[in-house]
Amino acid sequence: MSIRVIAAVIRRDGAFLLGRRPTNKRHGGMWEFPGGKVKPGEKPE
Repeated sequence: MSIRVIAAVIRRDGAFLLGRRPTNKRHGGMWEFPGGKVKPGEKPE
């Protein structure tokens, strides 16, 4: 079984867009690039 994921690196004026994971979730407090899972048949747009 495979899971397709996609992530984005968004840069504007030398700054990058990051999100911070909720502290009560897995890897809480860590920074991450925006992204998510791609459902079967879905286009990664």
